[in-house]
Amino acid sequence: MAGKMPTEVIFTHDNADFDAIASLLAAHKLYPQATPVLPNHLARNVAEFMTLYKNGLPLIA
Repeated sequence: MAGKMPTEVIFTHDNADFDAIASLLAAHKLYPQATPVLPNHLARNVAEFMTLYKNGLPLIA
């Protein structure tokens, strides 16, 4: 995605929990042309999960 600005983005609330991340990914399934963006702050357990699996998910931090 380098050099290309997304025209549609998908956001979720700050301090996102697993429900918020699941909704973000579900919205991306419905709108694959849109770019899902993580909030600046994640719930602690979600942040720990993301350190392990963020490379396997279509999310922009």
